[in-house]
Amino acid sequence: MEKIIKNGSKLKTGYTTGTCAQAAAKAAAVYLFTDKKFDYVEVNILSGKLLKIKIKSLESMMIMQNALSLKKAAMTQMLQMA
Repeated sequence: MEKIIKNGSKLKTGYTTGTCAQAAAKAAAVYLFTDKKFDYVEVNILSGKLLKIKIKSLESMMIMQNALSLKKAAMTQMLQMA
């Protein structure tokens, strides 16, 4: 794993936990706002490289989207009753 120095600290680059979290967040945001699924996402890392990371599943994102839709519908119904 490559390391770079930034502000006097050695930082790891490559497929780190943070990089994978970044990829997951990007895939989730794109899916929630566009309903588009991807097999992979590209993320920039500290060294300036662009990594292509495979997305295993968006299943939990679909569950979250359904929960948000149900919450919105319930709130709309409550407002109409008021």
